[in-house]
Amino acid sequence: MTEPTRSRSPRPPQANAARGITLVAVAVIIGALLIWKNPGTGQVTASPDLHSATTTTAAAGGGQKAATTTTAAAPTTAVPAADLQVTVANASGVPGAAGTITEKLKGAGYAKVAALNGDKNQPTKVFYEGKFEADAKAVAKVIGLPATTVEPRPPEVAIEDEGKNAQVIVVLGDGFTPDNPGAGAGGAATTVAG
Repeated sequence: MTEPTRSRSPRPPQANAARGITLVAVAVIIGALLIWKNPGTGQVTASPDLHSATTTTAAAGGGQKAATTTTAAAPTTAVPAADLQVTVANASGVPGAAGTITEKLKGAGYAKVAALNGDKNQPTKVFYEGKFEADAKAVAKVIGLPATTVEPRPPEVAIEDEGKNAQVIVVLGDGFTPDNPGAGAGGAATTVAG
């Protein structure tokens, strides 16, 4: 003879839900007690722009304010300087300006730099493709240009021939001289020809 098999009835879903809520509540209470008893000596949190950090240090003793400091971190570059493709277009009217800046960039570790002529009547700008903004700012710094000259490449700025794959395009515009790089910076962008 075979004995009939007994089946267990499963617990009602309400009991499982209540158990889960109870466990979460206990964990929150334990966590709050641990924080209350040992607040630690400080915390570091990243700000929303991910280029600075805020550090808060708990004050010793009661009633004192905590010290807070914010520091800006340098933006990270997308590629090493030696791998960045840079095109320098001379639209300044100063003969050899693009060659001079190209050599300056090469001296700073930028190995893939091309020099060519650009259309006149343009401001000095440093344009970048996609994710290369930090790289463009680094290039501008080497040249001695203000960060305000760095912008995303607008569609009307085009480079012919060897500059088609440039990740950063430097336009040496009206008023630019290698001795005074900040002159001629700013203004509206136009077209760069090869």
